[in-house]
Amino acid sequence: MPDLDVSKLPIWHTGISYCFRHAHVQSQELNTIHRDFNTIHRDLNTIHRDLKTIHRDLNTIHRDLKTIHRDLNTIHRDLNTIHRDLNTTPQGTQHYTQGPQHYTQGYPPYIQRPQHYTEGPQHFIQGPQNYTQGPQHYTSLVLPNTIHSNRKAIYSDLNTIYRDLNNIHRDLDTIHRDHKAIYSDLNTIYRDLNIIHRDLNTIHRDLNTIYRDLNTIHRNLKAIYRDLNTIHRDHKAIYRDLNTIHRDLNAIYRDLNTIHRDLNTIHRDLNTIYRGHYIIS
Repeated sequence: MPDLDVSKLPIWHTGISYCFRHAHVQSQELNTIHRDFNTIHRDLNTIHRDLKTIHRDLNTIHRDLKTIHRDLNTIHRDLNTIHRDLNTTPQGTQHYTQGPQHYTQGYPPYIQRPQHYTEGPQHFIQGPQNYTQGPQHYTSLVLPNTIHSNRKAIYSDLNTIYRDLNNIHRDLDTIHRDHKAIYSDLNTIYRDLNIIHRDLNTIHRDLNTIYRDLNTIHRNLKAIYRDLNTIHRDHKAIYRDLNTIHRDLNAIYRDLNTIHRDLNTIHRDLNTIYRGHYIIS
């Protein structure tokens, strides 16, 4: 009877080992995805800080524009005072009755700072009123005297000032439209960032669920490994017992063979004795 090979132990753990290796590879891939998402979050935070800086700069520009508008209103009030003084002269010609429209509506203050990924900047919905009515031109001359000439020169200067003010207002309107366009673009960017942020949160929740499932599988595989190791140890003990029995059986076989040889020798001796006895008789 041949000896049993103890080294040929059960290999039931091969499939479980593959599952462990596969789960480890999956965990590494998930870790790579998490690192990529963390990088994206850092980039989004950088964009958010840049947008906040842009908003602060825009607010500074708006405050400067409000200051300019207040200065323009002061100039308008001064011009209206000059017109009233000119119209109070006793030898007036055409009275200047229509002054510049007062600039009474400025930019609304930007008081809402964008919340983190959830609220974009408020739209500027009211810009400066266009300056549409300048001073009436002085078209009639009555008293060709020095006072009238001086008044005409003053009116000419006032008209020049009003044209300059109108140009400034148009430039301010252009700046305001540009700012509204910039704010519209920023709102679009904020909406896109909110969508990306929600998608990232959803993916993050899904990854956490996958991680929990992998941990559960890992715990189950460890329990199976422990059971297999117990079975493996029991099998090794059984194999050792079987080898001991096998060695004992081999010893018994050897003893039986020795007895068989001794019996054959005895039989030969008995046959020899019987043949000798037969011859003698």
